[in-house]
Amino acid sequence: MTTATEQQAKATFQDAVRRPQRPEPQPVPEHGPLAGRRPDKSLFLLPLDRIRPDPAQVRTRNKTARDEEVRELAQSIKTLGLENPLTVRYLRDHDIYQLIAGERRFAAARLAGLTEVPVKLIDATEGTIRRLQLHENIHRADLTPLELGNALVKLLDDGETPDSLATMLCKSPAYVQKALTVVRHLTTEARELVDAHSGRFPSMDLLYEVAQAPEDRQVGLLTQLKDNHLTRRELREIVAPLKEIAKTARGSTRGRKTRPRRSTHVFPVDDATVTVVFRKPTATRDEITRALRQALAGLQSGTLPETSYPG
Repeated sequence: MTTATEQQAKATFQDAVRRPQRPEPQPVPEHGPLAGRRPDKSLFLLPLDRIRPDPAQVRTRNKTARDEEVRELAQSIKTLGLENPLTVRYLRDHDIYQLIAGERRFAAARLAGLTEVPVKLIDATEGTIRRLQLHENIHRADLTPLELGNALVKLLDDGETPDSLATMLCKSPAYVQKALTVVRHLTTEARELVDAHSGRFPSMDLLYEVAQAPEDRQVGLLTQLKDNHLTRRELREIVAPLKEIAKTARGSTRGRKTRPRRSTHVFPVDDATVTVVFRKPTATRDEITRALRQALAGLQSGTLPETSYPG
């Protein structure tokens, strides 16, 4: 029969096994290149199979064994080893270490066949973790606009403000607002299209223009952007007459009298974009054709007043 003392000793032993295993304290060297430097107890080697990725990581793409950069890093690790430690935190409820920073190095280490890796253990809140991940990824050229926008939204939920985020990123407040607009106003279908072709949508400015369009036009605009390689100026010419419709649909008139809904039809041609706006919510194909013919006839005869807008 197991006594209470034995049970307590067993529980103490099991708890010690689960706790992060750190090296024993070492005396501070008095001579040599490390003289006067105290060892960092948060740095130690950890079995790779005790580390789990963070499902809420800022970066969602290009961090698996299929990624070319990960494969190249794995070859480097096989030759030189992994020098920079992964940043982790200990989750006591699950008895695992969660990866906070270094997902590419983690994937490359597994691909290289390592069984243990150097780690740095930190104790951080969810908000602090998001900030660390954002700092690690923000200046990488391949962080997508959607990844950035999602990260900023999470930080706002943790108590940050647009101005503090701008300071954190060394970006302008306008840039932060664009990123937030993209992630908040793009529809689910539009976001899925951007994710599926992330390499074709690297520009925050272009996605910002699309996000300001009505929801039912966004996928079509993204398809045009992907297939026709539209410039920002060309896209703005297409989106400009649609913005008022989108604002009205979102209820963002801010107390102003709502304008009557108009029917807007956009036709991209070889070197231009033709826009027809009707002073009513809908227009038939015959009405559109008749308006285009009238405009062409008036333009050819010189009787139609022309209104131009600077690009």
